[in-house]
Amino acid sequence: MPQRPLQIAYLSIGSNVDRANNISGSLAALREVFGNLALSGVVQCPSAGFVGEDFYNLAASVSTDLSASEISAELKQIETAMGRQRSAVKFSDRLIDIDLIMLGSLSGHFDGIELPRKDLYRYDFVLGPMAELAPERIDPLSGQTLSELWQQMQQQPGFSDQLKPVQWPPGEGELSTA
Repeated sequence: MPQRPLQIAYLSIGSNVDRANNISGSLAALREVFGNLALSGVVQCPSAGFVGEDFYNLAASVSTDLSASEISAELKQIETAMGRQRSAVKFSDRLIDIDLIMLGSLSGHFDGIELPRKDLYRYDFVLGPMAELAPERIDPLSGQTLSELWQQMQQQPGFSDQLKPVQWPPGEGELSTA
């Protein structure tokens, strides 16, 4: 069977329960599956859609020949192994949340997965770290760079920059926001 070409997969990672440990654990698990990771900085932001602890969020990219559905299955396996319960309501505390946001230049539905994931355009905690990680990456839907999309989001009426950089990797004691 011929090998599929490598593509860059962009992931959004978040946690608001034992944040430092769960983010670190997810990164270790992602390295086991995908090898090298490129990472944005970690940001802290308020929970969205419910009252809960603030989240730590970041973006990661990996080079892979897996399909969207294979990547999604790997991400769900990591989340489950870390203790994520799928029965929880949509907007609630998360031990870990790892989402496939973009895969190469794909756009559309692939095995039930929509790419790019709409969260890229909806949430600052997804787009901000993605724009930091890959500012010149072209969004396949708009044809704009992630940096341009981030600048546009920041200029929207009502935009409130609630992302605070977090010292990463964690050192001794508690993490602090910069």
